[in-house]
Amino acid sequence: QLLKNSVDHGIEMGEERKRNGKSETGEIQVRISNVDEHMVLTVSDDGQGLNTEKIASRCVEKELLTQEDAEAILPDPARHPEWYNFIFASQCSTAQKASEVSGRGVGMDIIKTEVEGMGGNILIESEVGKGSSFIIRIPLNPSLIVSEDGIQ
Repeated sequence: QLLKNSVDHGIEMGEERKRNGKSETGEIQVRISNVDEHMVLTVSDDGQGLNTEKIASRCVEKELLTQEDAEAILPDPARHPEWYNFIFASQCSTAQKASEVSGRGVGMDIIKTEVEGMGGNILIESEVGKGSSFIIRIPLNPSLIVSEDGIQ
C-alpha cells in the first residue's frame, strides 16, 4: 500500500519533475533493518511530499478537522507533525477519483490498524517538493530475523 501511494500520490510525472529540477524518473526506496529489538521498515520517495492543503480540505470535508484548525495548521504543518495522522482516517483519500492503484481511502487505515495491532507505530516525515518517508517500527518477534538476505 505504501508503495502504491508513493507511485500514485507522491511521484510526480516526468515533465513536472524536470520543471522542479529533479530527474525525470522518480525514486522510491524500501529499507528494512533491526534497531533496538524492532524491525524498522522505511518507504521513502523523492516526490512532491504530502499535499497539506488537500489533506486539510479533505479532513474538513469529512468533519475530522474544523476549518479554523486547518487554517491554523496550514501555514506551518511541520510544527504539527501529529496532523499527518489524518491520512490514516478511514475514507480520507486525497485522490481526485479512485483508480486501480489507490483512492478509496481505506489502505492507510488498514496499515495503521495492522501495525498498531503488532505493537508498532508509524512516523511520517514529509517535505513539500522533496518527498515523504513512512517509518514503521514493529517489535521483533523472536522467530523473525532480518538480515542482508531478507526476512527469515
